[in-house]
Amino acid sequence: MAERRDKVQVPRSDRRLVRLVLRALVLVGVVAPAMVFGSWGIEHLLDAEHFPLRVVRIDGQLQQLDRAELERAVARVARGGFFFVDVAAVRAAAQSLSWVEDVSVRRVWPDTLYLRVSEREPVARWNDKQLVNLRGEVFDRRPGDRLPAELPLLTGPAGTAKSVLDTYRAIQTRFESQGLKIRRLSLTAREDWSAELSDGTLILFGTHHLAARVETFMRAYPLLLNAAAGKVERVDLRYTNGIAVRRAPPESSPEGGAKGIARGASVRAPA
Repeated sequence: MAERRDKVQVPRSDRRLVRLVLRALVLVGVVAPAMVFGSWGIEHLLDAEHFPLRVVRIDGQLQQLDRAELERAVARVARGGFFFVDVAAVRAAAQSLSWVEDVSVRRVWPDTLYLRVSEREPVARWNDKQLVNLRGEVFDRRPGDRLPAELPLLTGPAGTAKSVLDTYRAIQTRFESQGLKIRRLSLTAREDWSAELSDGTLILFGTHHLAARVETFMRAYPLLLNAAAGKVERVDLRYTNGIAVRRAPPESSPEGGAKGIARGASVRAPA
């Protein structure tokens, strides 16, 4: 007689639970290895030993800036490999050098750091030991810097470089119509302005009404061009209704013997 076997009915809720468990096991078996290998891959990519920086490329028209000094400044902070190098720190290190105006930094795959550097352009010397750029910003100069011989000298209290530069530009533009060149422009702590021309003539503008006194000088200048009276050494514009002029002794003629003595004169400015 055949053996009888009864079927065991598994409740539907239990069958559903079994299916969920099996699916979870399959998912873990597939995803876990992928996560392990993915994590390894990311760590491998970010490891500085596997992707080091091998090249630092610097572009730009560098005349005053010492390229070797720039490379040393960048090398001190260009660490961490291609992915971890702190680009902001590299840029800050480059901009800390006195002659660097601006610098852009970017990575170039697979092992290069690229810097594009622009150099500051000095337009004047500032208080003998520093320089001023086009925007009136002061920066340090170093012994041995090769500077254009025609750079004017601007002097003034700390924090006034931009104001003095703007004033220099305004006056120089006006003087150019007479072929005059300012060699030095000075502002004192008492806000007195003075200028020295390329021929050594000293002009005293005083404290107030600077623009008006510049115009007074320009109107009077043709009257001062008298070589026989002696070279003009100083023009004092600190007067309400005129100017004071000091001249060097005029050159004597071959028959005249010694030079004359230095003398001053008052000149009423033309209306």
